[in-house]
Amino acid sequence: MARARTRSTREQPSSSIDSDAPPPPPLLTTASGNGANASASILPYSRSICSRRCKQSLLHEQRRSPRADSCFPSPHEHQFLAMAAAMWTELNTRFNQGNGPRIFELSESLITLHQGDDSVSPYFTKLKAIWNEIHELRPCTPCTCAAAADNLEFQNLEQVLQFLTGLNESYHAVRAQVLLIEPFPSISKVFSTIVQE
Repeated sequence: MARARTRSTREQPSSSIDSDAPPPPPLLTTASGNGANASASILPYSRSICSRRCKQSLLHEQRRSPRADSCFPSPHEHQFLAMAAAMWTELNTRFNQGNGPRIFELSESLITLHQGDDSVSPYFTKLKAIWNEIHELRPCTPCTCAAAADNLEFQNLEQVLQFLTGLNESYHAVRAQVLLIEPFPSISKVFSTIVQE
């Protein structure tokens, strides 16, 4: 009997790793065989990876056991979904610390950033990197109303003023000219005007 078991395990094909396949879902371990007191053991992934893996795991479980009465989850699926929901809540609480401190740090660096010994291009690149990071941390809500154009205009005005404020005094004359232009030019136009001087 032992030989039959050994033989059957040898005959099973070895699993190959497909590099294009999505990564496996997070590891779930249970304290007891029946699933009670389930706890999650997850390698330290970033929030976006964990979110994607949790969703993939849920979709995989849903596809794995299609049934005619699929609108009613089986006890196993119900337990799995409850564990996944509890895992997600714990991970969200643990890792979602907010972006306030980083946004404050970036805003502070915008205030203190000046051209100094840099030419205009590296100075502008530093500003642009900070603006982009702030935008990623605090994305604007998409808006299709008439106020959307006003919001973009205000954002452009803020960026132009930050750019002009940090320029060296040798750009005083061109700065004054730019501030007199009506309607107010885009940040790209202001940058090209300053670089041409």
